[in-house]
Amino acid sequence: MRRLVASRAGFAAFTNLPGFREKLGLKVIKSFKFDDDGVSHAAVDLIATLMQPMHDNYNLRQEQLNKSSLLSTKAFLEKLVDLLKCHVMRGTGALVINALLDFFSYVLCVDTTA
Repeated sequence: MRRLVASRAGFAAFTNLPGFREKLGLKVIKSFKFDDDGVSHAAVDLIATLMQPMHDNYNLRQEQLNKSSLLSTKAFLEKLVDLLKCHVMRGTGALVINALLDFFSYVLCVDTTA
């Protein structure tokens, strides 16, 4: 899935294809319930890919749409924070923690919403 959303078509499909965003979000949340660091890392890496285009000559407007869509659901963001808190408290999931910190750093430090 990460490779799909890294492509120009997949990056745009996140907000342009009806139902894609919701289904992808549900799959990401469901993946956290497996309590498997590899699966959680892959899911966080997937959503991080939607925050920043991996292809050349990207559309800034599409990046803004993806970012606002990812950040629009409070419950989704709370799940990400809960995942971070859980791994920090247990002292596990270094890759998951790193991926989440990258995701949150991009949210806080790169302003594409203006």
